[in-house]
Amino acid sequence: MTPPRPERRPARAPAPRLLLAALATLAGCATPGEQSPPALPIAAAAAGLTAGDTAAAVFPDTAWWRLFGDPALDALIAQGLAGQPGLQVAAARLAAAAADARALTASQGPQLGLRAEPTRERFSENGLLPPPLAGSTQNLATLRAEGQW
Repeated sequence: MTPPRPERRPARAPAPRLLLAALATLAGCATPGEQSPPALPIAAAAAGLTAGDTAAAVFPDTAWWRLFGDPALDALIAQGLAGQPGLQVAAARLAAAAADARALTASQGPQLGLRAEPTRERFSENGLLPPPLAGSTQNLATLRAEGQW
């Protein structure tokens, strides 16, 4: 007796996948339609300017906030202007920040150093050193040259 064969499913047609790929490709070729023309600049008179006015002469006014006619805004601006640092204070703060930046970059350049470490040490009689040093007190010094880039 032969074992039963598993049923074979019919192979699916690739038609749905091909149809989806074709639709996606066609959608990428679609145009958004007719474009409107770009906006034209308005005339100076339509913006409330006279022919002799320029943007630099009209704005910014040094007291631009007074156009709103709000006394609370006037008080806030006056308080802010009274509490602001003067130009000399701002320049001093800027100079201090620049000095800090120069000090930081100076530590990143080449550096040379010389270090000396003198010590006075007593060696134990029961240690690892032999008798001329064992039980004696000696002056030791380390001299080290260091360089860094």
